[in-house]
Amino acid sequence: MKRKIISIIILAIVGLSLTFSSYQPILSFKGLESRAKSINELDVSENIYSALLLNNTPIMKVRQRVGVVEYLRQNVYVTYEGGRWKGKESNVSRRILIEKPSVPHREVRDHVTIELEYPLISGNLYTTLYTTSISIPYYYYLEFSLFRPVNYPVRSYSFDVVKYDFPQDVLKKLPTDENLRDYLQVPKLSNRVYELAFNITRNAKTPYEKALAIRNYLLENYIYDENPIPPIPGIDPVEWFLFYTKRGVCLDFNTAFVILARIAGIPARLVTGYKIDPIPGEQIVRAKQAHAWAEIYLKGVGWIPIDATGYRRSEKPKTKKEEPLEANLTILPNGTLSITFSRALNDTIEITTYSKNMRIKVNGTQVLVPLNISSPEKITVRVGNNIFEKIINWVPSVVIVPKNLTITKGGYGSIKVITQEKVSVRSELPYILMKRDFGYEVKVYGEDVGDYPVEIAVGSTIYTVHVKVGIKTYVRILKWPSRVEEGEKFLIEGVVTSENGEKVDGGKVIVEARTDKRKPGIKIGEGKVRNGKFTVRCVLNKTGEYELVAVYAGYSFFLPSVSDPKIKVIARSKILANKFNVTSVGLVKIRGILVTNSGKALGNRKVYVYLDGNIARVLLTEANGMFQGYIKVLTPGFHEMKVIYPGDELSEPSNVTWRFLALKLKLDYPVSVKGGEDIKIFGKVYGITSGTLVVESKLGKRIVEIRNGEFRISFPTRRDSEGLYRFSFFYNGTEIKRIAVFVKPRIIIRVSGTILVSNKSKTIRVKVLSPVEEPIPGAKVIFQVGNVSKSNVTNERGVAEFTISFKKPGKYPANLLIIMQNGFVSYPFYIRVLRFPLYIYALLVLTILLGTYFGIKGLKLLMAVDINLDRDPPVYTSQDEIRIILSKPASLFINGKFVGKGREFRVKLSPGVYRVQTMKWGIKGSEKKILVVDSLNDAVVKIFLEKYDGAPGKTVREILGKSVLTEIFEKARYGNVSLSFNDFKTFIKLVGGKRTNAGKTKE
Repeated sequence: MKRKIISIIILAIVGLSLTFSSYQPILSFKGLESRAKSINELDVSENIYSALLLNNTPIMKVRQRVGVVEYLRQNVYVTYEGGRWKGKESNVSRRILIEKPSVPHREVRDHVTIELEYPLISGNLYTTLYTTSISIPYYYYLEFSLFRPVNYPVRSYSFDVVKYDFPQDVLKKLPTDENLRDYLQVPKLSNRVYELAFNITRNAKTPYEKALAIRNYLLENYIYDENPIPPIPGIDPVEWFLFYTKRGVCLDFNTAFVILARIAGIPARLVTGYKIDPIPGEQIVRAKQAHAWAEIYLKGVGWIPIDATGYRRSEKPKTKKEEPLEANLTILPNGTLSITFSRALNDTIEITTYSKNMRIKVNGTQVLVPLNISSPEKITVRVGNNIFEKIINWVPSVVIVPKNLTITKGGYGSIKVITQEKVSVRSELPYILMKRDFGYEVKVYGEDVGDYPVEIAVGSTIYTVHVKVGIKTYVRILKWPSRVEEGEKFLIEGVVTSENGEKVDGGKVIVEARTDKRKPGIKIGEGKVRNGKFTVRCVLNKTGEYELVAVYAGYSFFLPSVSDPKIKVIARSKILANKFNVTSVGLVKIRGILVTNSGKALGNRKVYVYLDGNIARVLLTEANGMFQGYIKVLTPGFHEMKVIYPGDELSEPSNVTWRFLALKLKLDYPVSVKGGEDIKIFGKVYGITSGTLVVESKLGKRIVEIRNGEFRISFPTRRDSEGLYRFSFFYNGTEIKRIAVFVKPRIIIRVSGTILVSNKSKTIRVKVLSPVEEPIPGAKVIFQVGNVSKSNVTNERGVAEFTISFKKPGKYPANLLIIMQNGFVSYPFYIRVLRFPLYIYALLVLTILLGTYFGIKGLKLLMAVDINLDRDPPVYTSQDEIRIILSKPASLFINGKFVGKGREFRVKLSPGVYRVQTMKWGIKGSEKKILVVDSLNDAVVKIFLEKYDGAPGKTVREILGKSVLTEIFEKARYGNVSLSFNDFKTFIKLVGGKRTNAGKTKE
């Protein structure tokens, strides 16, 4: 009794505490990184870097002691195919192997610490190209110099790095390794990509010079644009960037660089990670610093980074491109330095020798510097950032220019002899020898046609200059078309005569198309001159108005000449539109490109967009031929789109037409669910009544059937699911609609101190835990009750506390908003404000419970009804009348069926087991069981066989011998007389109330 009372008291206290406690959901906690998959492919057309440029989310804290790290590497990509970069499998090692450069270099070492804002749960660590050690266990990918942690998640780590700096003149001399075939892979691209690579690098001699030429070309000719237009289907993203938009972000620039470098024979690869500031101290790295760059391989050095990313500007200023400056340094016989530049300068240059240093103003392409050099010397000329050097081992005594001379009959030519010695001349042609500051000048007169040697004696040495005297010619184009199509072949006919009108026989005519006849143009054909006439087959691949210039190259003693009529070249145009079969109702983007049949852009032209026969928009093409804009499609169903270019004086008209289906989706879905709950979406489709939709999300890909214009779909979430889940709805491969559902993370929230006494302050304690009972520090907790709102941050134990008080008793609804790195959770609960302290209510409840317990027990004793039967054991035959006597008048039930009310009952029952029960005033009384059989003989045989069926094949006497038990059994089984009840009672006592079945005892 005492034990029961103590149990009741404990239950009362526990029940009371549960009554006033709040519900605690069990949720999971994971960082933001847990939702990012390990990337081994990169789609250039999707270009995730464009989306990251405006994302200011902190990713990590980086501390450098010295500040040599600029690129944090995470992934390396090798194969480019179909607009996608792919990685490559690599051998894994636990040991870092770095091959030291074999060329002159400088080493700088640093120690870097990384603290991640979100734990790294997959993928590689952020490290540098030459990382020498890492503070945590790792797997090392030797080929890529990448590291993957042995254990996840990773919150922080540090590493040591060595940076190699190489002089530019060393890099420019190094070869590459052509055996790195994986890094020379190039996809199937149009010929103009190869032509571009060869044209960019045609003046470069070594791999590094070619790489710099490609990088500089991309920097100078392409625009960095955070919102580039995505490529049209069917055009490779590299070609789209190089020839159409000429705009992009880091991924576009460096993908183009790698492909052009590989075409030029330079092993190259794409690298992604983050670009940081190479400065000492701590810095915060944000998502917008995500970056892609390139690396090239040089023998003796290894992999070195090359970043071809353009400048961050909306438009690149249109400036004239300057070729790299070149200079030719020559020492004249008088010790004077002659410098000839590849282009005109207006600048001050610096000249340094072993004994002199001077600065000279240059205005033009050539300058003479009187250095009076007479012995070996090293000369250095500095022009801005350009340095030119020449080592002089000897000073020439004579310089004669030119070596060969061509003049017309009756004209003069000049030969310069630069020397300090005396000069004499012997020539068949008339000449004049004149003394000059630099030496001598020989003027030769072309008296008659022919080749003439002019001998110039300087001291004891004789130099020969060959002078050719020729006849002046005239070339005229007599027949040509005034208008042709772009790429169309046509003939030009003309004549070549001497100045006396004689026909010239021999030589060839080169035909050029020039926009300015005074400047070189495009060579469009060439032909031979026979008997004064020529016929040239030509082709022009660019529209415009040109002057046709026929250039006679000269032959024998006939000198060159030119002629220049005009021609107009027109083009057949075509529209490459982004045709779509399906779209959604609303604003529809129309985009495409207007080009000629040869693929050249037609810029600054109007194109007209028609929807169902009505004009919807007029668009203007950009310089690269692209056009784009939006039109409104207001009704679901099938429509016709037509884009028309009317043509102009240099291009013919063209158009493109297609039909498409416009769909409208109306969706009913929850804005947010908890992890573990289903995301149920109901939708109506306008535009079709049947078909299938494909729904894609991180929860999987589903195909749902549309019936009568409606569909239903459900996505189950796991209990550890959390964050924003996007759902894209596709019809025939086209995205029609996109929605997002927030899956709230499941965490354990424990709130204590929710029972208060009025007019007394108390601290409410909120504890935030992960599902494995680990505290979550740093979570922001906003506590709201009534008009009061307070906030706090959980400490290292995951606890946030709030002190509050209430004046009046009552039950107050409250709410907690838990904000974490990976989302938020809203948690409602109640605060109970009591008038008196809690122990008073506990005593009151305990008193009520005790009173109730003893009251019910007393009532049961008062209402108890006993059942008495006229036979024990209660075994009857179907012929026996069963007498049932109750201790008090009550209702009698047999097998749940009402028999009657009273104290004494007489019944007969068929064979079976019966449950006899009483009830008085709705309270159940005692209960007994009755067994009814056909006869007592059958009951004895059945019980005996069940008890002794474990010994088959033996008689009763063999098992038990001669006894009262065997006699009763034999009488029941083999006798013709029914057993008396006394015999049955004796049998039951001898059996002992137990019987066996195959050796198993049963009650």
